[in-house]
Amino acid sequence: MEDLRRKHFVWERTPYPTDLRAHETRLVALLPGKWNENIRCELFSVYDAKRPPYQALSYAWGAPGHQASLIHVNGCEFPVTVNLGIALRFLRNSDEPVVLWIDALCINQHNDDERSSQVAKMRDIYEAADQVIIFLGHEPGYSTGRSPRRDPGACVRFIEQDSNEDLIRQFMRKWASSLSTKQISAPDIFCLIAILSKQTSCLELLQEIPARQLGAIFEALRIMLTSRWWDRIWVVQEAVVADHMVVRYGNASMPWNMLATVASLYRQGVISNCPTSVSSDDTKVLRLLSRVRDLDHFRQTWRAQSQNLDLLALLRQFCNRNSSDSRDKIFALLGLCDQSQTLNPDYSWDEVTVYVKYLIQIIQQKRSLSPLSGDIGRKNRQDMPSWVPDWSAIFDESDRGRLALADLYDACGGVVSTVWMVDKKGPPLRDPHYRQRWKGWDSDKAISQLEEGLVRLIESLESESEPETFLPLSIRNMLGHYERIFHNMAGGGERLEPLCRKLIPFCCLQGQRQPTSFINHSLLAVPYDNLNGYVDGSFAARGRFIGTVADVFEPLYSCNDKEAVLKETRKWHARLYLDRRGKGYDPSNLYTAFAETLLSSAKITANGPERLGLQDKAHLGSWLWRVVWRAGSVSQTDDQILIPPIRIDDLPDPLVVESYSAAMRVSLTKRSFFTTKDDRIGLGPISMRESDRIYILPGGKMPFILRRVPCQDKWQGEHTLSLVGECYLHGCMDGQMGLPNEGGIPDYLHLFKQRLPPAHEIPVQNEPDIEWITVL
Repeated sequence: MEDLRRKHFVWERTPYPTDLRAHETRLVALLPGKWNENIRCELFSVYDAKRPPYQALSYAWGAPGHQASLIHVNGCEFPVTVNLGIALRFLRNSDEPVVLWIDALCINQHNDDERSSQVAKMRDIYEAADQVIIFLGHEPGYSTGRSPRRDPGACVRFIEQDSNEDLIRQFMRKWASSLSTKQISAPDIFCLIAILSKQTSCLELLQEIPARQLGAIFEALRIMLTSRWWDRIWVVQEAVVADHMVVRYGNASMPWNMLATVASLYRQGVISNCPTSVSSDDTKVLRLLSRVRDLDHFRQTWRAQSQNLDLLALLRQFCNRNSSDSRDKIFALLGLCDQSQTLNPDYSWDEVTVYVKYLIQIIQQKRSLSPLSGDIGRKNRQDMPSWVPDWSAIFDESDRGRLALADLYDACGGVVSTVWMVDKKGPPLRDPHYRQRWKGWDSDKAISQLEEGLVRLIESLESESEPETFLPLSIRNMLGHYERIFHNMAGGGERLEPLCRKLIPFCCLQGQRQPTSFINHSLLAVPYDNLNGYVDGSFAARGRFIGTVADVFEPLYSCNDKEAVLKETRKWHARLYLDRRGKGYDPSNLYTAFAETLLSSAKITANGPERLGLQDKAHLGSWLWRVVWRAGSVSQTDDQILIPPIRIDDLPDPLVVESYSAAMRVSLTKRSFFTTKDDRIGLGPISMRESDRIYILPGGKMPFILRRVPCQDKWQGEHTLSLVGECYLHGCMDGQMGLPNEGGIPDYLHLFKQRLPPAHEIPVQNEPDIEWITVL
């Protein structure tokens, strides 16, 4: 104690006498005291490389608005959440200080700069701790009032599996002789876990315990496994990166590995058969061990994958967990990501800015619009741009199932997404502070992607021998302007300027190359205000218009109700058939296309989702007729509309049939069947409407449903839309209607029109169905 006081304690009687420097961290010394005495702590800062031994606390802060507990920090009253106050009381020793790292104390929560810098270090803080304490709370019956209850006694520590025999026998005697079930304590719960960790032989011991007593212990276990800690998003990082973890619940502790072992044994079925003294309702409690198993499985996965995972995958997996600050839906996961992540937490940004900046970075890194998949309309905030996922909203399980299907498609024809920040008030990247203002956008990566397109265009021109296949002479001036623009770019001029100069000789009078063959279709232009340093919530891109929604059918909200699936899909097909009868359509092709659309052209096998093959398409008629509609022979039905116009053969292997049905459940849940004005069919979000427009966008593996919105901003142009969501459109999923993919130069007329003299504007004509659109 004296050595700690001499080396680290401060004399200033204020919790935060100084701001932390770049390579410093605070620790807190929980001073010794008796159970009923006030909690006293000393905060002190240390260099990151010279931290004394410490333990890191992982806990749930507590519900907002609850009455705070008062402790003393550096001699001053300091409010903390009730959960933290309880944790400190249970963790305090009576004779020596406990050195801890606790986020609510060691970070000045009123200093955004400090919060940002310290949160960026949390992976290191939890990895370097001697031990991470998972505090699940207090046992049932503990009072959280101002006056603490009586001293619960010393902490009962369960250790390795074979070392708990004496404790188990002690509690077994207590349970067997107990006439009351009201005093179930945390050690009782941990003893049950210790027994379960001994595998099958231990269950015979439970037969000696009165059923009422055993039921009360299982109920207490249920309360522990449903504590708020299990739903908190920060615990994912805290528990995953830690080398050594101990679980505390009231005055009991055990290694995390013991709890994880029980969860694994239950999953394997080793401890599923409990004695008859345990009711079936009580054994259902053990299903909650899936929370332990899932977290431990992810912990092992993270370590096996070199400790670097994809941020988008993490967001989709864990965004349903809770956080008191919605920005932490992202910040809490950054420590688990690939360290090439260029953005650090910044609490000076509001929630919308955080979500927009990280989304742009994810798109840039993936060169894809895959982050826009899912129910993009599910938002808690009305000021969130339509194309930005709201990670504070619940991520629907039906969306999660469809995400795996999206990787099977390539609607855009291999065109990638290149994010290009456009300063509306000056030349791009000329300001030397530009990259610092727009944190997270990697200009070098954007320039490299643009360079790739220019190089591909040059290579394609060099392979041509006929002058008419060259570029029109009319764009020579445009390339000269590009030279000057790129020359002013910070870091891009020396790479892009020579490429433009190399393209000029390929401009000639005979050149008849179509505009779509030399315009870069990969650009997503994001407007940026260089004065204020934020986006205006839109992006612009060249998109191929492929249809207008003509009719939206009644959606299917769940595929668990087989009768609803039978009824609705029959209605869909009947309307589809009647609308096209007499118009020259081949009924057999329509029937097959309808069946394929119900599956989104996929099947789900033991190896995961796969695209349908030719052999599969031969079985779709039988599957739809016999499995989905449960019809018999053709002669047994009077519904002539539904009679399949193709031969119904025997069904294939039952596993193949189930692979179709599994795909249908994923494909149809919370989706609407629709038709377009040019008589295509598809599946889209339930929020889609008639007259919505369908586009293929650069980097989009699936077509997108967009909706016109009024807009007065001249920069955004006439085609201004909001994003409704992605869709499956039959016959358009494999690049058949994708964007041109031959490389190219930026779109002169739109991307740089703010920076070139109007007198030099040279119109570049679009293909009729390719538009420059703005998505708000």
